[in-house]
Amino acid sequence: MASGLVAISLAKLTRSLVKILRLGSGSALPGRVALALQPKLLEDFAAELETSNLQSIITGTNGKTTTAGLLREIYKLAGGEDPISNLMGANLYYGILAEFINSSDLSGNLKSNNFVLEVDEATLPEVAKIIPVKTITVTNLFRDQLDRFGEIDATQKLIIQGIRNLVQRQGDRDVADAPHDDSPVLVLNADDTKVLDIANQVEGFEVFSFAVKADRELSNLDSDPQRDVDANLICEQVSEHKIKLVYQEQSIEIDFKLPGLYNIYNATAAAATALVAGVDLTSIKQGIENYRGNFGRAEIKTFDGVEYQTFLIKNPTGATEVLRDLATKKNPKFMIAINDNYADGRDLSWLWDAEFEHLQTKSEIICAGCRAEDMAVRLKYAGIKPGQIKIIKSLKQALVDATSSKQNSETLFVLPTYTALLELNQL
Repeated sequence: MASGLVAISLAKLTRSLVKILRLGSGSALPGRVALALQPKLLEDFAAELETSNLQSIITGTNGKTTTAGLLREIYKLAGGEDPISNLMGANLYYGILAEFINSSDLSGNLKSNNFVLEVDEATLPEVAKIIPVKTITVTNLFRDQLDRFGEIDATQKLIIQGIRNLVQRQGDRDVADAPHDDSPVLVLNADDTKVLDIANQVEGFEVFSFAVKADRELSNLDSDPQRDVDANLICEQVSEHKIKLVYQEQSIEIDFKLPGLYNIYNATAAAATALVAGVDLTSIKQGIENYRGNFGRAEIKTFDGVEYQTFLIKNPTGATEVLRDLATKKNPKFMIAINDNYADGRDLSWLWDAEFEHLQTKSEIICAGCRAEDMAVRLKYAGIKPGQIKIIKSLKQALVDATSSKQNSETLFVLPTYTALLELNQL
């Protein structure tokens, strides 16, 4: 364990230095440092989690961070302790390890043995071999990062393999040392046939499904939607900012301020997972209503005294839903920041599938990031007048320009990919 303590100390030092030097959020690099010194450190933390009440993993192509954030808020307000959660979106193996390190003291003792983790689909098979889990929530399966995952069938197979690894892990455990009274539960989006089909391909799990009844379907739904499903939890869209959860013989209306149908799905996924964990509908309502967007998900930021709102975009379905919603706002002004680093996905063909045609705005649109020119070309073909498109590759200069030129009547929306969001947050 001595090597583990050294690894934790150096990882914590790394995080402090990254933040002091303003080199980033420190949400992933400390995990890399720790793994280099102690490759089995996550196993050490996992041993502390065996008796926890909340053992929840959120995966799927869209909505992981928001769903995890909503679930964390629900659980906190329901009287539970603050669970460990990687709300900065670092959902690869070393990012998850970094969050456990950040949530521990120098001796490796965790502040809580409850956790809500968002886990990248490709990382799930490895993490599921190590961490005890009571619920795995699958939000949706959309086409995402073709260079990493391929088509959605490949993504589905990764999730299925992760679930099977969890079953295998539980079968290999010494039951006398770590009793597990309840069967693990799959929380599945019943409106997505690819997600619901996962239940047919794994054994050893109970299934709790959720569905949404709204005035329209999600656009670009690569996995055909299943309508009129018999789900355990139904969410009905009452109005633009009000939803109703229906569970068994109970129902409750919730004021819901996050924009877009996609966020209604995220809230429903969080509510379904909370119900499985034994949280009542009243506490779920309080948690959802108390939640505010985090880390680029409808997050309100200020730069040089000017307020703007960020919406992470990373695949055609998610981007289209964001564009569709923001285009309805009064006097919108846009800055779109596109990078193609590994965490963003190298393949930017998704820009042509996302419906940028919604941005029929009179205001100037600023294109930033290392692939700013590609974004500008896409906007031209979306019908945006060339005179409205401005290319400023430097994210700092682009943000300076966007905020300084913003009129009082305008609302500034910044749409970055993942690494662009990290860089903007440093500003």
